[in-house]
Amino acid sequence: AKELREKAAAHRAKTDDYRALDELAEFLDLAWGDLTEWSERGEKLEKRISRGDAVISELEENRENLRKTAALLDTCGPKLQLCRAEMRKNTDGLAKAGEYEALTAKIGEAETDYIQAASKLKKQAGQYDEMQMRYLNGLAGTLAASLTDGEPCPVCGSTTHPDPAPQDELTVTWELLDRCKLQTEKLRDGAEKMALSLSSMKTTSARLHEEILTYGNGDVQTVAKFLKQRGGQLAG
Repeated sequence: AKELREKAAAHRAKTDDYRALDELAEFLDLAWGDLTEWSERGEKLEKRISRGDAVISELEENRENLRKTAALLDTCGPKLQLCRAEMRKNTDGLAKAGEYEALTAKIGEAETDYIQAASKLKKQAGQYDEMQMRYLNGLAGTLAASLTDGEPCPVCGSTTHPDPAPQDELTVTWELLDRCKLQTEKLRDGAEKMALSLSSMKTTSARLHEEILTYGNGDVQTVAKFLKQRGGQLAG
């Protein structure tokens, strides 16, 4: 019995030791888990810090580049402004040269149209003058046919009619003469409008010509060629 009691006591002691070992193992497992978690967090934090350092380094580099760029702009600013002014002037000159060229072609067409209109008007005016003369002669002939010796003329009052006007076989009526007059006036109005338009275009052309010559030396074509070359140089 004594031996059994001793064995039982030894077994209980071992059981307590095992329990303590289990508790210690459980504690160590928990501690290891926490340690692993904190280790992973530390690695992630270290990576973030590393990336942050890289970003900071890049920002510092960009800041330095911006500083250099700003210094360069401060140096080149006046030159850039002058270059922009030259480009605007060059562009304006080319635009005016193009406008002048187009207007010159338009003036040539307008002059041709005006010459044709003036020729039609001259021909029509001649026809009207001829018809008017025939109309008046017709009136005189009709009046002369109604004269009787001894009776006064309704125009001059003379009672003698030694040389009465002959009658025109091709009598022109008032309606025909009026139509011819309206057609003549229509052609005259058209020719006058053409002349005014042509005069206005020539005035504009002369102004453009003088303005273009301020952009260079020579005639308009030479200045335009110079401006094109200059534009390429400024763009480059």
